[in-house]
Amino acid sequence: MLPRAFSSWLSIVKACSLWILQVENLLNATLELQTCESVESEDKSYRPIMEESQKRVFIGLAHVKANRIATDVLKGANGAYVNILCLATNESEFLNEAAKTLNFLGLNLVDVEDIEPIDKRIEKYEVDDNLLKLVKQVNEENKVMLGTFHAYN
Repeated sequence: MLPRAFSSWLSIVKACSLWILQVENLLNATLELQTCESVESEDKSYRPIMEESQKRVFIGLAHVKANRIATDVLKGANGAYVNILCLATNESEFLNEAAKTLNFLGLNLVDVEDIEPIDKRIEKYEVDDNLLKLVKQVNEENKVMLGTFHAYN
């Protein structure tokens, strides 16, 4: 049996935790809504379909290294850079899904630069046609697509 003071304190902590989660969910929903409303692209063919979960295609440039000696992906190179496309709700989910996919291929994710929704990248820069073709293939079954590996020794 817990002392009465500790039990009351524990109830307060639980209530505060629930309140913090509710505020966090509200802030995340507001942020996602603002992000969705601010995204405008002339070429709608590359704009990801907004689902109830607000998933969209993100892009990032990943630095990878082999985590297994036997991996054939890098063909003996020390490491590589590769564009990663991923269906995700945020950068954290992007990183998690990318790391899982790369690990499956025998690669370690060293770093990722310039993570952003693909539609924002298209607005700012000219995106390679091969990457644009991959964007169209990203979906719930194929959450992660990898561009060309640019290896180095």
